[in-house]
Amino acid sequence: MRWARAITCVVFTALAFAVGGCQPAPAPRVSKVQPTDPLACYATARLHFSRDEIPQGMRWLSRAMRLDPHSGLLRLELARVWLRRGKLDEALKAAKAAVARRPDLRDGWVLLGGIYSTRHEVSKAIEAFEKALAIDPSDEESRLLLGSLYLDDLRPAKALEVLQPLVKRDVPLPLGLYYTGRAWMALGRADKAVEVFSELVKSSPHFQAGWFSLASALVKAGRRAEAIRLYKRLMARGINPPLACHKLVSLLLHEGKKHQAAIQLARCRNLPPDSPKVHTMLGAMYLEMGRAKQAVEELRAALRGGAQQARGWYYLGTALAEAGRPTQALKVLSRIRPGQELYEEACLERAEILERMGRRAEAIELLTRACKARPRSAKLLVGLASLFEREKDYARAEQLLRKALKLAPREGDIYFRLGVVLDKMGKRAQAMQQMRRAIELEPTHALALNYLGYTLVEQGKRMAEAEALLRRALALRPTSGYILDSMGWWYFKQGRPRDALRFLKRAAASGAPDPVISEHLGDVASRLGMWALAVRAYQQALSLGHGKPARLRDKLRRARRHLEEAGATR
Repeated sequence: MRWARAITCVVFTALAFAVGGCQPAPAPRVSKVQPTDPLACYATARLHFSRDEIPQGMRWLSRAMRLDPHSGLLRLELARVWLRRGKLDEALKAAKAAVARRPDLRDGWVLLGGIYSTRHEVSKAIEAFEKALAIDPSDEESRLLLGSLYLDDLRPAKALEVLQPLVKRDVPLPLGLYYTGRAWMALGRADKAVEVFSELVKSSPHFQAGWFSLASALVKAGRRAEAIRLYKRLMARGINPPLACHKLVSLLLHEGKKHQAAIQLARCRNLPPDSPKVHTMLGAMYLEMGRAKQAVEELRAALRGGAQQARGWYYLGTALAEAGRPTQALKVLSRIRPGQELYEEACLERAEILERMGRRAEAIELLTRACKARPRSAKLLVGLASLFEREKDYARAEQLLRKALKLAPREGDIYFRLGVVLDKMGKRAQAMQQMRRAIELEPTHALALNYLGYTLVEQGKRMAEAEALLRRALALRPTSGYILDSMGWWYFKQGRPRDALRFLKRAAASGAPDPVISEHLGDVASRLGMWALAVRAYQQALSLGHGKPARLRDKLRRARRHLEEAGATR
């Protein structure tokens, strides 16, 4: 959920840079410093820090640590200084040194947990906050962050357990209620989530995420009429009207109330209900919902009403393709000429339709002509490279992608695609360089994060970095089967098959059948002695066309033998 990620990010950032007094209070003025007294050196360091005289403060703090090498508090202060300077690696090293010297230092564990959280190292952050909470069970900040981390780690029951004291107070903590509601939703208890979110918005009416979470919970609980009324209230109160309008119109369309949806959308946009723009927006929303037939109807109405032709043709062509009418889609999309808007997008859509129809040669010819008509289009070059990649003409694909990078050197996705092609050419080291460049330019590129993290897992190298990369990818795409598979495989390689099973079951049920995911599930089930599941998983991997069927058949035979032996001993 975008709300959840945003709130968690704010809390983590505030923790990492403010825990334990990250802006140190001014120290008393020291008239005469004894260079052999660690306390005096520390006081002088804090005085310099309070004046933002960082180099001088660091010198005095270093002297204090040399005089008292066993002090955890001095290392904790050093970690805070590094955080203020944005040096996360140095801060991590200092915080670890602090708790190594003082395992009972609650602030040290809290700061360490915050650092791990900002680095997306969830399991280590959880461990740190658990230790902080064991030292001081009344620490509400650690309890709150631990609960949110359990949710990120797909452990909603643990989240509920740790968050309970925050919602059982005389005045419940708003964020405690929010994460508790999310936990109930994750457990499939929308009814309980409605109760919690209702209490949240009653106590904190300005908490926007609470209102929208309540509406989502009402929908999940089958109380759609109440959700519709709630979205109308949010619009009337000015609580993020654009989002409330979009959610309301989508819900009305799901309910089959198109006329009401059109009226609400027209009101939001100050347009007549039957205007071409309203029809176009309704068509686009139907496409989002996967209702291509209704989308076609709306977009045809938009064109009849005088909608912008190129845009109307593009949306209509897309809708026709989704409705299983590819020939008509190609005809409509071909009306968009090189000088019109959305020409590049229309060409790419036509090429994809031709590819699905088994007419790849025509798709290549089409994009080749389009590249000549728009020679400065990196987008078209990337599309053409994708077709050559499917043809396994990797050299040609690489050539086109490098040409695209000259036109768009800051486009992270092109580096990602180039990395994929290089990997298929057996140039693994170069591929990883391109992936790192993609992440540098686009830190939220989930596919690049997943690729790099999974590659490190497969190599058995830098497993902490692999976890951080995969956690970031999972936060961006929590339902992606491929990313869930990578996270599960990381757990498996770490010797934690039960945790791995949790992720791999979700990956296998994600709606993206994949032979590698099925094989991984079979491997984890075999490790746990769950032979019936292992047999089913290996059979599915074979039926999906696994690239190494001989290996799969060997695994399947072993799993069947164990299953038969287990049955014979009963």
